[in-house]
Amino acid sequence: MKRLLLFGYFGMGNFGDDLLLWTICLRLGRLVEKGDVEITVLCDVPYEKLPIPVNYASRKHLREVAREIRRSDVVCAPGGGLLQDKTSLPSLLYYLNIIRTAKSMRKKTALLAQGIGPISSYIGRFFARRILSGMDYFSVRDEGSASLIEKLGVKSDAQVTSDLTFALSKALMPGEIRPAENSSSNEINILVCPKRFGDFDHQVSRLCAALYGVRRIYKEKIINLKIAALHAKQDLAISSELAERLAGEIIEFDQSDPVANYTHFMWPDVVLSYRLHGCVMAAQSRRPFVAISYDPKVSSLAKYFNQRHFDPEIRESAEIGDAVAEAYKKGFGRDDRDALNRAQAASEKDIDALTRLIQGD
Repeated sequence: MKRLLLFGYFGMGNFGDDLLLWTICLRLGRLVEKGDVEITVLCDVPYEKLPIPVNYASRKHLREVAREIRRSDVVCAPGGGLLQDKTSLPSLLYYLNIIRTAKSMRKKTALLAQGIGPISSYIGRFFARRILSGMDYFSVRDEGSASLIEKLGVKSDAQVTSDLTFALSKALMPGEIRPAENSSSNEINILVCPKRFGDFDHQVSRLCAALYGVRRIYKEKIINLKIAALHAKQDLAISSELAERLAGEIIEFDQSDPVANYTHFMWPDVVLSYRLHGCVMAAQSRRPFVAISYDPKVSSLAKYFNQRHFDPEIRESAEIGDAVAEAYKKGFGRDDRDALNRAQAASEKDIDALTRLIQGD
């Protein structure tokens, strides 16, 4: 039996990172059932409903982390935006140290569909260049990340794939993920996935103005709003304020089973999202979306699907409202479905590569 160690931003209540973990566990489920692989997750808060049995180890205790690396055959980060110092330099160095330790112990190392950067500090760039060179498998989720590792001087043949959660649909049973039936002809259903960014009152006021703009454009229709807190700790306050001002329904996502939250994305006709995985889930559910790009990863995904995206300061409230109205009218067309198929095919490369590493191919 091979041992796989997974690390990332797990157990922190962030829907996107939890969905990444669910994706990799579901896709490797058959290998676990056959007894070919045992999985350990660096996480201090065990998940109640993870779809396969896994072991847990504390991400906070470096001796325990080192021990689990020593026990493993493959050490892998399955997606996410771990390799950046915008959050903090210690965060970047923590994840780089896991990779460095694994390499020093001659373990196979894999980084799947990583979002790289920004890495602004000299120390961060120095260690990233040295440690990220020579991975056994390395892929990034967008062209911006590929460009950055080239500028850093990382010696790697990193491939550009797509967000790993695009590999999820293949693991689900038929009917578990499907487009919802359209709302009635006199209604428009809009799902908003906010994120606290910048001045709170300014942000809420501008978002409200944008959505009021949709109501003015489609004044003959009933506008139904739901606001989703994808990261409860960070998003609940702004979600509650939006729900109160706009008479919308607030949704606090089930953190114990992120896949169950797919149903929320089958409801809307259009999604307005700050969060990357709000946009990813909209595309997976074949729903048009408008992105508020607080991070290049969000605008990159929007461009991939040819969807509108805006600066997070949201000065263009009227334009955002117009974009939401246009997205509703346009729907999820043939070009969008082609982009989704490409994204899913790209994610399959990551799953195949990790499977080969585990099996020793």
